[in-house]
Amino acid sequence: MLSRRFFIAVAVACLTLLPASATILPVPDLDKLVSTSNLIVVGELLAIERGPRTTITTNGAQVKVGIDQFVVRIDEVISGSAGSPVRVQVVSQNEETWQLPPIEIYGLFFLRKDDSGKLSMPDTNYGLIQVPHGIYGHGATPMDRVVSILTEMLIFPNNRNANSQALFLLRESNGKAANSALRVALATVTDPELRIRIANALVLQGDATSLKYLKEVFLTGPRMTVSDQQQQILGDVMGLFLKDPAAIPDLTALLGSYSAPIRRGAAQALWRTESPKAISGLVKALEDTDVQVRYWGVRGLAEVANQPDWQTDEQTFKTREPEYLSHWKEWARNRR
Repeated sequence: MLSRRFFIAVAVACLTLLPASATILPVPDLDKLVSTSNLIVVGELLAIERGPRTTITTNGAQVKVGIDQFVVRIDEVISGSAGSPVRVQVVSQNEETWQLPPIEIYGLFFLRKDDSGKLSMPDTNYGLIQVPHGIYGHGATPMDRVVSILTEMLIFPNNRNANSQALFLLRESNGKAANSALRVALATVTDPELRIRIANALVLQGDATSLKYLKEVFLTGPRMTVSDQQQQILGDVMGLFLKDPAAIPDLTALLGSYSAPIRRGAAQALWRTESPKAISGLVKALEDTDVQVRYWGVRGLAEVANQPDWQTDEQTFKTREPEYLSHWKEWARNRR
């Protein structure tokens, strides 16, 4: 079954061995990509030597593939050891359905060396990530060095392709290094649209630190243009992935936003905290002009007050809304 994250995350395709007809890539796993690659290098693709076309069986299906050789010049070794150039066997679907990378593309190559020294690219979706020239890795571990490259790509000015590739990989990592990189980028970049996307990535990781910036965007700062789609994505991600009680003051403040999707996400996140400290915000949600915000206020109060008889689903709430609102408003008055 596909995860909820798969549907919420906005797919941003990296320039890799991407099927020309595909519109969605699998969600990347940066942590696994680094840990399973025993040779990671930065360099240039010098040549592609086309190999035989054949048919293999995968997951019970017959698939036409090509077995090609990539010739890669190495400029920097991130992990492992190898001379330069190297030859890498790449198994990919044939040219009728797959787009091979262009010769002279410069990038980060995630490779696997077997016991005989033969190199392969196990992940043809993310085994090659295009990197601007002049970016080098630094840090104590391979993950640190990879993340440092992606961080430079994320903050690289006037390069939306590099920004998007880096953000797509960093936001799906569970590691502290990637999370720290996103925090640094949020404080560094000046492009408002990119900052919104970075804030969304942090929320997707369950990190509430970006709410301070979102308050500037949706409450106190000069109103910037945020598309309806982006507001909806942000609200959905907030509601699904934030549950830290430490975020309650910022979530409560965001109930004052002009954006209904943001208010919905804030109210749903308050419910997820399951904290008595969220009561003030949940009571405030009862007065909202949006029915879904009011619904999450009712759900949250029933959870915090431990009143299962007053829990409800959204459809039932809509048919009996006055009854639920009356109950919880009276409950709130009696608490004072």
